[in-house]
Amino acid sequence: LKSPQHLEQLTVLDEVFPGAVVVCTHRDPLPVVLSMIAMVTYSARMHRSRVPVERIAASWVDRLDSMLSVFMRDRDTIGPDRSVDVRFDDFMADELGVTERIYALAGEPVTDVARASMTEYLANHQRNRLGRVATSCEMFGLDESNVRERFAPYAERFLSCRLGHVDGRTLERDLGQLARRHVEDEATQRLVLGDERAGFYAAQRLPHVLV
Repeated sequence: LKSPQHLEQLTVLDEVFPGAVVVCTHRDPLPVVLSMIAMVTYSARMHRSRVPVERIAASWVDRLDSMLSVFMRDRDTIGPDRSVDVRFDDFMADELGVTERIYALAGEPVTDVARASMTEYLANHQRNRLGRVATSCEMFGLDESNVRERFAPYAERFLSCRLGHVDGRTLERDLGQLARRHVEDEATQRLVLGDERAGFYAAQRLPHVLV
């Protein structure tokens, strides 16, 4: 779910597309909201002689906070058998690997043609190849600590799971995903969960995982 507006529409999405596999992407909300504010304020210069930058910034912090709150409330509407959470850093570290895990969840094969096309696309679309837009809280009249505090519940739930720390919700979701797909062999478990989490579970000798 890349478009922010989708964050509030999980229940509708599930009703309209009951069999869809949903990929929920997650990133540090701070650079996300700064990017959104930069886009809106720069665009506003085309139709406003004076742009109320701080008012727009505060409004978008409120808006994203509201959208993320609704998303957290409704996230479990779509179960682990057809949904997956993907963190931005994990995707950037292993773009093809994450994509293969999504295909596996959907029960779709990654053909040689598809893999070659993705590899070619990634090679020709390197991050920051066209430069980058520098943003900061200060340029929009925001206090970084206050913004991070607003988004802390979301970050703790979806961004804090790292190797060596897997919360109960994540463990339950992973186990449910493996059970529903009748995954038993280690290679397939690593494909579904990724090397990092599957390796962590194996090291901890958790029940029903990599046994």
